Amino acid sequence: MEKIKLGECYSPRPKWKKVAYGGRQPGYDDNYTDESFLQDMVMNANVVKRDLLQVMQDSVSISQYLCIVALVGKVISMVDEKQILREVFGDSSSDTEDEEHTLSIQGKVISMEDEKQILCEVFGDSSSDTEDEEDTLAIQAQNRRWQRIDEIRGLWLCRDFLSMDQQSSLLSSIKQVGKKIEEERRNREKEKEWDWVGRRQWWVRKAVGGGEKERDGEGGGGLRGRVATAMKFGNLPGWANELSGRIQNAVCSSRCDDLTPGHEDVEKMLPLPSEILWREPLFDQLIANVYEPGEGICGHVDLLRFEDGIAIVSLESTCVMHFSQSKEEIVDEDGYPMKVPVLLNPGSLVLMSGEARYLWKHEINRKPGHQVWEGEEIHQKRRTSVTLRKLCQHI
Repeated sequence: MEKIKLGECYSPRPKWKKVAYGGRQPGYDDNYTDESFLQDMVMNANVVKRDLLQVMQDSVSISQYLCIVALVGKVISMVDEKQILREVFGDSSSDTEDEEHTLSIQGKVISMEDEKQILCEVFGDSSSDTEDEEDTLAIQAQNRRWQRIDEIRGLWLCRDFLSMDQQSSLLSSIKQVGKKIEEERRNREKEKEWDWVGRRQWWVRKAVGGGEKERDGEGGGGLRGRVATAMKFGNLPGWANELSGRIQNAVCSSRCDDLTPGHEDVEKMLPLPSEILWREPLFDQLIANVYEPGEGICGHVDLLRFEDGIAIVSLESTCVMHFSQSKEEIVDEDGYPMKVPVLLNPGSLVLMSGEARYLWKHEINRKPGHQVWEGEEIHQKRRTSVTLRKLCQHI
């Protein structure tokens, strides 16, 4: 024990103690720490040692349980949602009709396949893949439905013109053309004047509109916004000729409620007049436009450098095209020019001839608030269109 000098006397210094909330101990500094302060401390007393492999196995099992629970919950929610819709709205008769229509088509296809198989067994296989494809296209054409727009003579709409696979194939062809043109364009000068004589070249550009008249719109009118446009004159690519053939087949096998056998005006009630349908070629000029949300075309009538008979195929996004008379404006009850709306769904085909081609303007305004159908606004996405026309012979 150490001794502390007090005056001339020495007294032993008291032993140091651990004091949590005490004052200063006599004979020791305020920050003094004895060597025995941490001798009783035990480190990591409650740590449990784990095996890494066992921990990984346990985590996989837990993940499997969570996935099973989530999957079961999703299935239950989907079943409940379908049951609730049935209880609220009842069973839709249209679903039954669509199912019966699909079954009838499947029955026709199966019967044709059975008959074909019997012929192959007797006479051998003499058919080719091209013939099979033509048979499939013929069946599809027979089941397409055409809608005549009563307010406009010469305006026809086929909503189920292209299947989902055909739409994807057409979009892929358009994208390939766009990539090829962009690569060639980078190697040429940045700007080049339009040459309406050289009709055997592709032209592609970003057309900036905002109401001004452009020379390369969907139908030759003004463009709204920045639209990617590709044009082709003369000999069309293979996919465009195939599209023209499908249009011709669809018109030849058109089905409409107003078309009755023996009707004296059957020729006038076809989607395209015969003099247009059987001309050679049916189309020799095309435009492929890609519209982003908010982009569209101003009201216009196609240039007179093109003959009668115009086809427009819509892809990717649904939109409403409005038609209005070009000269003699017809007003509605409120005094505004009357417009006839037509809903264009992906895969649909619009045919314009006669009055619809020459006397009616068509436009697509995709700005917010203008794309409304049956009281509900259509959610806008990217839209692609293909327009097919034929140049006049004297141009």
